[in-house]
Order: sequence, then structure tokens, then C-alpha cells
Amino acid sequence: MQLCYGWAVQYMTGKSEIFRTCRFGFRGCQLVLLWTTMVVAACHAGGLSDDAKRKIAMAMVLDDADAPRTALMWVADRSDRYQTNLLNGNKNELIQLGNADDIILSWNDRALRISRQIEAQVLCDCAEWADADFEGDCPHALDTADYERLVLSELNVEESDAADEESKADIDLAPLPVIDEDLQKLTSLAQRATVAGIIGPYVFIRYENRHQLCNPDTAGAQHGYRIFSLETRQFESVLTDAEWAALNEGERAEAFETIRTATGFEHVSEDDVELVDIRPTFVYGLGFSLTYQFEAHSEMEESENNWRDYTRQVEVQARKIPERLTQWVLAPSLIRQLVPVDGVSVLGWSLITGKSEANHQVQSALLQTPKE
Repeated sequence: MQLCYGWAVQYMTGKSEIFRTCRFGFRGCQLVLLWTTMVVAACHAGGLSDDAKRKIAMAMVLDDADAPRTALMWVADRSDRYQTNLLNGNKNELIQLGNADDIILSWNDRALRISRQIEAQVLCDCAEWADADFEGDCPHALDTADYERLVLSELNVEESDAADEESKADIDLAPLPVIDEDLQKLTSLAQRATVAGIIGPYVFIRYENRHQLCNPDTAGAQHGYRIFSLETRQFESVLTDAEWAALNEGERAEAFETIRTATGFEHVSEDDVELVDIRPTFVYGLGFSLTYQFEAHSEMEESENNWRDYTRQVEVQARKIPERLTQWVLAPSLIRQLVPVDGVSVLGWSLITGKSEANHQVQSALLQTPKE
């Protein structure tokens, strides 16, 4: 309890230079007060586990040290081109040692890369297939469809310490929402996939997919999010069952009240409100906040929409950071020195600690390929 209150007091007194965030506007000040209130309330009510409090306290102690620290920082430009920067510094100075394209990182002594790849999908010539009474495989159309993949791979496969070939295999972070037997029936395909942020071992992915099979009634349009854990190498939720329940009673209910007041959405029930995105947002001088995006379907053509027709979206600021993310949302002092750069978004960071082979591979890759 004392450690947790101490962390909140550091926020309130500005001991960790957090309050300089206010110069970036009202939103930054709101987040400082929200996080301070959240921490105090969570400690008082037992909302954070002892393990989470201990990790938070340790991070704060280390962050107050004047010794330089080394970190990776991942950014994206307006075209969602990724770059990894190797930084060194403390709360007083910051220098860039090197950088490289893609997202380069290490986790559990493995050097990894996340890259965007463009794949070509063979399409089906439905008219010719229909002439054959849909017997056999669908004849290939002259055109192909290009779509995006996000691929997690070993940085240096030949030097990887992975135990077996399966664990070295690439992982598709944005798999197509089409079953294998339907791939040959595709007549059109488009997919966009982006990394929205990285918090600790959790990679937040957003995707949009549109596809059409030979049957005109099988058009599909999907969008949403996935969260991939580098720890388990699986897609996971960052919310516990209790946190899902709290979200439904809190942020989802707030989104419902907003949506139902819009013209044409009076008929929407709370069950119609769907969570379609959990988006990390980097707040300069502070760290990560979370935004939940909800949507509900409407039959009104005048409804607002970003991804598909006849929907209304509402964004709600997370009232509480999920405990699985708590120890990583506060940026270390060298990252808090960053100032906004037009057209560049900060996706996340990772402190480099220890002298593992994976860390050596990552730093070598960044030092060898400097880019402007």
C-alpha cells in the first residue's frame, strides 16, 4: 500500500516530471489526474495485485536513477511504415545510436522482427467455373489480388537459439478470415493490417478485410483488432474476466448512452454495442493510455461510419489500465523526453537490459543500418 501511494504522490507532486505533460493540453492533464486517481483507488480497494505493485515500484526506483539506459523505440509514419530506433539516455539527455526499418525487438532471449509483407492471391474465374457446372477446381483468373500481411519472424534464423524448426517458423499476425477451402473461390480480396502499439509483450493489431467468393451472397467485410502475446506466441486478451465485466458496466454502457441519443439509433439496445478496437495511445511526457472503440449497427444511410456502412462508432477513454499492462504503460525517463514530430506516431518502447545474445543481435542490426 505504501509503495503504491508513493507512486501516486510522485505523479501529484511532479517528482518524475510527469506534470510537464500539461503543456500539451487539457487531455494530458486529464490523464495525469485520471492515472493518479486510478492508482490511489486501486491500492485502497486492492485493485492491483501485490505482484503488480511490486513491479511498478521497482520500475519507478530504476527510472529515478541518473545512469544512462538503452531502449528500443518503435515509430510509424503516415503510411504506416515502421522504424526501430536505438536510444541511450536518462532524464537529462537522449541520443540516437542507430535505426532500421521494421519493428525489431527481443523477448525471452529471442531477437524478432515484425514486418509488413504484400502477398498475391490467385483469384477465381467464376464465369468459366460456372460454365463447367462448378466441377473441379476453379480456373484461375488473369488478375491477382494483393493483400497485406504482418509477419513475426526470427531476426537471424540461422543464429536463433529456438529449440526446434516449428518455433522458428514465421507467424502471421493478421491471418485472412477465410477458411482454406474457400481460398480458391475468391473473386476479390483486400486487406489492410497495422501495428497500433506494443505494450510489454503485447502487440496490438488493427485489420480491415473485404473479400468476395463466387457466390454473390458471400461477400464479407470485417474489421477489428487482435492482440498477440510475444510471451505465449498466441493471440490473447489483455482483460481478465473481472475486467471484461467492469468494461461492460462502465465504458460499454457509456458508449451505449452516447449511441442511443443519435438520430436513427434510438432502437439500438446495449447488446447491439460491440467492442471493435482496443487502441494504445502514446501521450508525450507520460506514457500509454488506452482507448476503447465501440460500434452499433444502424439501417440509416446517414449514420456516421469509418469502416463500414450503417454503423456509428464511439470512442471511450479507458477508466482503468488492465493489470496485465500496468507495469509497462509508464514511459521511462529517456522516452518521456520525446517531443511530437509531425507525421510520426510512437508505437512503443522496450528497455534493453542484460547482455543476452538476442539483445546483441538486435543492437547489431540497428547499429549497422543507420537511416535518416
